[in-house]
Amino acid sequence: IAIILFIIETCAAAPPALPAAPATTMAFVVSMEQPSTHRFHVVLRCDGLEGETQDFKMPVWSPGYYVIMDYPKNVLNFRAADDAGRALAWEKASKNVWSVKSRGAAAVTVSYDVYAFRLFCAESYLDDRQAFIHPPSVCMHLAWRIAHPVTVRVEPAPGWSTISTGLERVEGEPRPFFAPAFDVLYDSPILVGNQRILTFYARGVPHELVGAELAAIDSAKVVSDLARMVESSADLIGEIPYRRYVFMHIGRGGGGLEHANSTAIAFDPAELDSAAGYRD
Repeated sequence: IAIILFIIETCAAAPPALPAAPATTMAFVVSMEQPSTHRFHVVLRCDGLEGETQDFKMPVWSPGYYVIMDYPKNVLNFRAADDAGRALAWEKASKNVWSVKSRGAAAVTVSYDVYAFRLFCAESYLDDRQAFIHPPSVCMHLAWRIAHPVTVRVEPAPGWSTISTGLERVEGEPRPFFAPAFDVLYDSPILVGNQRILTFYARGVPHELVGAELAAIDSAKVVSDLARMVESSADLIGEIPYRRYVFMHIGRGGGGLEHANSTAIAFDPAELDSAAGYRD
């Protein structure tokens, strides 16, 4: 009994162990210098690596969209280098795996372009007006490390100033965003351009309706009705399970894709002018 009491007292007195910081860091830079080419340029730097080979994977799935996708087909100009900038050999090991011969390098940087020409909630799109980044179709991850934290810095095209996403911003930085795991990144689309931002609150939680074609809508009515819908849903479910939410209008069309802290929706804003169109 004395031994048991000693163990209980010792465990109670000891502070809880803090999770160890990851030994590696993973950071993206996504740029779009020439939107008319419909190409994103992606740079992923991984530090603290070990081993002779590093496998970089592009998803073929998207959270909430139950279809096998072919995102790897849009990857162009793949390259890899060590920390000194020396090129590293690589091979396409499978449909969605680029295997880099890292030769024990502690840091590896891969870069590639992504062709983005389909305006759709489960694809990425880039033109002269805006960029819609659907992360599964743009961001690779190291094999077996999808649970690793990751940062993303978005470099808007010249003349663009606004970035909208459900991701958390890195404190003190204007553009980097943070995800505690790649699964969170893949569930967080990003809209870039000069879109309008309409902010409202539901149960004290901030929400945004954002989009490039929202200038002519009755913003007061739309955000008021959205707030009522969110509050009715919270009454039904019992809580609002997020810190901030973004309704993202990506362009004209139909349908959408829901995410944990945002949703990507396609619709024609002109249809909101009629009562029937507004209800739809």
